[in-house]
Amino acid sequence: MKIMLNSLCVVLLLLCTQITWATEEKIPTGTSPGNKAPFFNETAKDGRAYPGWAGYHKTPTIIYVFDSLSPSWQDNLRDLDTIYTDYIGQAWIISFYPESALDKVADFISANNIEHPVVTIPEQESFKDYIPDKYPAFFIIGSDGIVIQKYLSDIKEPISEIYKLLEFKMPINAEDYVIRGRGCWELENYEEAIGNFEHAIELNPGLPDAHFWIGDLYGSDNDFSDYFKSVEHLDKTIELDPDYLKAYISRTEIEIYKTKDYAKAKEIFEMGKARDEAYFEKSFVKRILDKRIKFEGKPALDFESSTIDGEIISLSQFKNQKPVLLVFWNPGCGACRRELPELQKLYELHSSEIEIIAVCDRNKEKHDDFIGENNFTFKMVFDESGTIVSTYDTSYWPSTFFINKEGIIENLDVRYAELGDMFVKEKEKEVKTRDYVPF
Repeated sequence: MKIMLNSLCVVLLLLCTQITWATEEKIPTGTSPGNKAPFFNETAKDGRAYPGWAGYHKTPTIIYVFDSLSPSWQDNLRDLDTIYTDYIGQAWIISFYPESALDKVADFISANNIEHPVVTIPEQESFKDYIPDKYPAFFIIGSDGIVIQKYLSDIKEPISEIYKLLEFKMPINAEDYVIRGRGCWELENYEEAIGNFEHAIELNPGLPDAHFWIGDLYGSDNDFSDYFKSVEHLDKTIELDPDYLKAYISRTEIEIYKTKDYAKAKEIFEMGKARDEAYFEKSFVKRILDKRIKFEGKPALDFESSTIDGEIISLSQFKNQKPVLLVFWNPGCGACRRELPELQKLYELHSSEIEIIAVCDRNKEKHDDFIGENNFTFKMVFDESGTIVSTYDTSYWPSTFFINKEGIIENLDVRYAELGDMFVKEKEKEVKTRDYVPF
């Protein structure tokens, strides 16, 4: 009898397990409530990668898809931004719009200091389910990746549901402090982010996530950048969890950007690749590392093209005359739209010391407003055939090459702030040399 009962328990346990598996397998992928939200991880045109559901962030996700004809789209963005800042680290909010609305939306974002990510709709098959027949659409997705609600309407009803979803969520353990720290970082509250990550480590010194995120923050460009602290925490992440792939990626990036030790960067990259070859072969950092090794320290590849003013220029004409900053940009790239006007200011101050050539692979007629309102005076080239972009193996924007006066590619991915610092240092050298009087 006892044997029969034990056998029956085993059978029931197997049946329950099968039922559980069957239930999990039956959850369809889609954007209707109860479905598993389609995952996408597309690098948007402002250079950032965005996940499509909250399982990546371990928090609820709100996705808003609209265009500039959507009712109240401006109010909606403001309201969503309020939620984003009020519930820092407790929800991931991202808004998407078609490229046709680029100019209107970009101007509004800039004028209203919108904090949450607002980007063009990614060209990825899995995102198509999020695009409604008629804009707008809201999707509220739980931290397990299951769609809680879908609205094809204005924001009033979705906004109340979002507040209910987020009510009374405060940090209670180390994992919660990591989530909150990431939210602070997203809003560029670096000091508060570090405080949350440090508190998470105090609560649980063996939590890889806490070490990774504080190490990643110390390794990024901000007022708290610290190479040694970054290495310490990222190495600790790998020690705690040798399969924490993102830690290898961040360590590789630090060696690329902070030390320019490409041999060390390659070594760390290969360590990660040994854990998951497919993941690392597809990674963004591989493109950056390969590009650095391929171009840096090598002679710049010449090209000839016509500027938007009809002037025929070649890269080689500036050799032995002055350095050149070669900038590849895309009109849909938010970082490009912010940095090009800053480069114009720099060029106005230093046009006798450097030439700037901005190369875009899109048709200029679509973007006359942006170009016209900024009155760019540096060389602006539209590479509609893609020849120059292909020659310089460009796959992300903005992508820059600093070419010295001798025609050698001295640095890649130089930003306007870094370029400005270079001019300041050169001026300081000149002053010191001028003021020096030998005995």
